[in-house]
Order: sequence, then C-alpha cells, then structure tokens
Amino acid sequence: MAHTSLLLALSLITISLALLSQGSQAQLSSTFYSTSCSNVSAIVRSVVQQAQSSDPRIYASLTRLFFHDCFVDGCDGSLLLDDSATIQSEKDATPNKNSARGFDVVDNIKTAVENACPGIVSCADILAITAEASVNLAGGPSWTVLLGRRDSTTANQAGANNLPSPFDSLSTLESKFSAVGLDDTDLATLSGAHTFGRAQCRFFSNRLYNFSGTGSPDPSLNPSYLTTLQQNCPQGGDGTVLNNLDPTTPNTFDNNYYTNLQNNRGLLQSDQELLSTSGASTASTVNSYAGSQSTFFQNFAQSMINMGNITPLTGSSGEIRSNCRKSKFFLPRDDKIEAWVLKSVSRKWKDYKHELKSKYKTANRTQEEIASDVPPEIMPQQWIDLVRNWFSERSENLSRIGRASRANHTTPHTTGSKSFARKRNEFGRDGDYLFRIVHNPNLRFLTRYIPNPIPSLYVSAIMDTNVIPNEIPIGLVQMGEKKVKEQNQCCVERCDEETSSRSNAMIRRKKIRQQRILKESEVADLLRDYSTDLLRDYSKKANLKVLLN
Repeated sequence: MAHTSLLLALSLITISLALLSQGSQAQLSSTFYSTSCSNVSAIVRSVVQQAQSSDPRIYASLTRLFFHDCFVDGCDGSLLLDDSATIQSEKDATPNKNSARGFDVVDNIKTAVENACPGIVSCADILAITAEASVNLAGGPSWTVLLGRRDSTTANQAGANNLPSPFDSLSTLESKFSAVGLDDTDLATLSGAHTFGRAQCRFFSNRLYNFSGTGSPDPSLNPSYLTTLQQNCPQGGDGTVLNNLDPTTPNTFDNNYYTNLQNNRGLLQSDQELLSTSGASTASTVNSYAGSQSTFFQNFAQSMINMGNITPLTGSSGEIRSNCRKSKFFLPRDDKIEAWVLKSVSRKWKDYKHELKSKYKTANRTQEEIASDVPPEIMPQQWIDLVRNWFSERSENLSRIGRASRANHTTPHTTGSKSFARKRNEFGRDGDYLFRIVHNPNLRFLTRYIPNPIPSLYVSAIMDTNVIPNEIPIGLVQMGEKKVKEQNQCCVERCDEETSSRSNAMIRRKKIRQQRILKESEVADLLRDYSTDLLRDYSKKANLKVLLN
C-alpha cells in the first residue's frame, strides 16, 4: 500500500512538472509583440545584415550565441551578462572565453529595438530572432520564432562550463542534449549549424597529432584534409588560428556539412562522431540530410524551435533588461540596505519635492485644486498626502522659518575659519554687535577681515543700512580681489621659473597654494585696516558711538 502511494505521488509530481513546462512554453507566441513592437523582427534583421557587411562570419557567431544561451538554464539571455559584483559571467566559461563573439552586434540590435520600443523586447527574444535572421540571410531556412521570453537576473558560469564540447564523445553529447529535453535527431540536426562559421585550432588540434593520447592523428580524418589542417595548425603553433568548419561553402548555410562528414572531412571530433561512431543512432539522420537539403532545412527549423523552448522565463519571472550586459538593479528586502538607500536619495527626493511645490503650490490655487492636478509620475494617493502636508500648520511654520533664514543668509557666514555664530558666542556683548554688522548688507563684508581676537567694537543698535553706500563696499571688495589676483599671478610666474619639469608638478602646485595663502593674508590685513578707518569715518557722520581699542 505504501509502495502504491509513493508511485502515485511520484506520478502526480511528474504530471505537475510536465504541465508547468507546457504552461511556460504555451506563453510563447509568434504574435507576442504584434501590438507592442510589431517591427522588431525587421529591426533585428536590418542590424544583422549591416553587421555582416564588415564581418563575413557574424551570421554563424550570432547563431552560436543562441545555442550557448539556451543550453545553460534555458533561453534567458544569461550569456549576455557581464561580470559584476554579484555575477560571474558565462562569457568567461571555458567554452565561451575568447571564442563566443557577436556581443557588440547584440548591443547594437538592443539599442535599435529600444529606440523603437523602449522596455518591451527582452534580450533573450533578441537572441532568438537574431539566430533565425542569421540562418536565413546565410541561405538557410526561415521559421516562425515564438516570442515572450524574459531575461534572467543572474548567470551560471558553472553550467556554461558544461556546454556540449567539440571534444565530447557521441554518448556524452547525447546525454547533454537529453538533459535539456532534446533527442538524438535534434543533436544531429542542430550540429548542422556547423555548415558555416570558423573554429580555432585549439578546438581540434588533438585530432591532428595526439588523438585520445595515442600520439597519432584521428584515424577517421580524411588524409588530404588532415594534411591541409596540419599546415594551417602546426604542432605547437598558434591555437587561435581560424579554420572553416565547412571547407567547401564556409559562409553559406546548406547541407554540405553532412556530405563532408560522409567524406570524413568533419573538422571537430564532435562532428565526425555523429557518423563515424560504431552503431551511432545519428548516422541515418546524417545520411538523410546529406541526400536532401530540404529535409535538413525543414527539420533544422523545428529543432531550433525546440531548443528555443528550453525552460524560458515568462510572465512575471525575470525582467526585461534595458542593457543586455547588465541586470537591472535589484534591492533585497533588508532594513540596513533600505536605510542606506533612503539616506542616499534623501537630498534628491527633497529637491524633487521642492520642485513640485514650486510648480504646483501657487498663491491662487486651493488645496483641492492642487490635489486634483496629479502629476503623471506620482500615484494619486501619494500626491494627495503630499499636498495635505504642504497645507498643514507644521509645514507652513517650517516654510516661514526657512524663508526668514534664507533672507539672512545671502552670503557665506564665515569669518576666517570660524562661523559668525561661534564668534558671537566667544565675544559676548561684542559678538552681539558683530552679529548686527553681519546682518547689515552693506557692512557684512567687513567681518571677513576682523582679526581674531576681535578688538572691542560697539556699534549702536540704531545703525542704519544706508550709512555706508553700496559703492564703497563693492569697491573695497573689488580692490581686494584685484590685489589677490595680482599676487597669485606673480606667484605662478615665480613657480614656473623654479619648477618647469613635469615631474615636479606636485611641488609646483604645493608652492602655489602656500604663496596664495600668504598673499591673501597680506591683503586681508590691508583691507582690515581700511575697513576700520571706514567704520570710524562713517560712524562720525552718522553720529554713532564707535569705540575701537
């Protein structure tokens, strides 16, 4: 009984998984972008065709990207992600490193698609459309691409290291294809993509000199073909030298790949294994395709659809990347992280709220009118709460205090290295008079040059702002600025004479800073003396009491 229950449970699990798999595939549709981005296929095809004009092998490279993406956790665009603090890129896996290419073309396609349909088409779907366009433009079949995939937020470098390899035996290849739901017919058919493109010497040189550790070439290689390959890839030579996968029509998608296998002219071990392995289940498929290109084309289109259905992310899973190389920023739900983010954006958020208030809260508008005028980027309830806060008593008080404060802070509140508030506290009653001077627009500049410790300075509280005309402090400040500029220019000229070499640039800058500080302090003394005389003269004219000790 227990055994029967266990079998029933396993059966239900199997059925559930099958339904889930069918459900994800069912969400893929040839009309997925018919209303949101109807011309996406045309955009992709145009960019791919343009890329081929300067790179004859790009069609094969782009098709390979789709294959390498789908075989690692499904067709989710994970292959396109670059390294980051949280991602180990699949591009750095052994089968892809210094081998997979065409990423810049995918970037160009994504840019073109985003310009036409921003935030709509996934990078995973772009790879699927690109593969179909590449095969067809190279002379191969066309097929209806099912769409609706979403992009992964992470990569699987370990999984990419287990991609089907050019060194794999037929049994290993069959096992890897079976693991992703593809059968031996798919294996023989999809291998036909090696009818165009190139391969580096390092991926097959073992067949030329030391096959399976025998110290001899692979006996299945055609002798004349072996000689040609040994000339292109000498033993111990450059392993990155490129060789045509199909020596007859290297840039055309046709069935010559299979006739080459019949003539023992398969470049990669994994290619020749399809026919030369004793009892190979794929041999009949190879022979069939060698005799009928139309059969190959028809089955290749179906196998590409099958591969495109490997566990796609659909619905709300994954994301739609705006940049295929980077996943969107994902913030885990964590109190510390949220606090950090709030702290980081607080200033910008305050500025944004100020902009909204300046734009919407005008004197002639009521609270109800503003609340009904919801900005498009803000949720209605959030806007109502914000407007209610603007009209609250607390907010009005804060605004009033802020306006008064800004009115008193029209210039920097510093005297030397100390704030006005600190000097006011330090000097007691003298500080009160200093504070009054600071808040007199025509006298404020004088405090910049009051020495520390400050002499006893008593100015009547009835001092009028018109005692010192505006042109006098402006002229005084201009005189000081001119003096500082003259001294600094002299300093630069002297430093240029002393240190002219590039290696002494840091010393030169340090000397300039030292000289500038010195000269500015001299000018400050000059202005302080001048300002003291100004105060004395104008206080007499205004009949004010001024004591200078």
